[in-house]
Amino acid sequence: MEVIEIFQKVMQCFDEKEDIKDEMLFHIFDILSEQFVESRDDSKWDCYGQLLDQLNKIWQYKQFEEISAEHSYLFGAIWGGLSMLSSIKKKKVNSQKCHTLAEKYKSNSSYVFLRSILNKPGIQNKELSNLCGVTAARISQIATDALEDGLISVQAFGKEKSYYMRTMGESVYNIIQKNRVPATNAFNFIMNCGKA
Repeated sequence: MEVIEIFQKVMQCFDEKEDIKDEMLFHIFDILSEQFVESRDDSKWDCYGQLLDQLNKIWQYKQFEEISAEHSYLFGAIWGGLSMLSSIKKKKVNSQKCHTLAEKYKSNSSYVFLRSILNKPGIQNKELSNLCGVTAARISQIATDALEDGLISVQAFGKEKSYYMRTMGESVYNIIQKNRVPATNAFNFIMNCGKA
């Protein structure tokens, strides 16, 4: 039985207050844990979203009181399992996005820009320009990109702007930092080889 057919059958069971078979639960989570979390294309999982929405409504409006305790438990298991898989999928997508953005921001000026904001929340354009060794126009360009990518937030005070790091920005910075450390260690090793 295809996952979509199983979802449709589960939704039908909700509507008609019929029994849900344990095999259906096992099959849903077996396939979802294997395919859904790894899939890059969510278009075929529309039924999944509909099922999760239906379950959310059942819990929100306490419609589970109308069904037996056993059914309520099984529906709860489906809701909990699907919510967990959805959370895992979201984390994976965010991680992939952070790695992609780390590639975009790995240049030295972008890296120093992110590091400066992380180390000094509220830092302003002029100081960023001095620390990064680039023009104010370049800082503005990096800041616009970082703001659009959700890495930083900006607070304007007249003509001056203060920059603050967001969670995703910190994650991107940490990825860049992790990838920079081995290169720095290799450089230091080479520089110190002849100093024994």
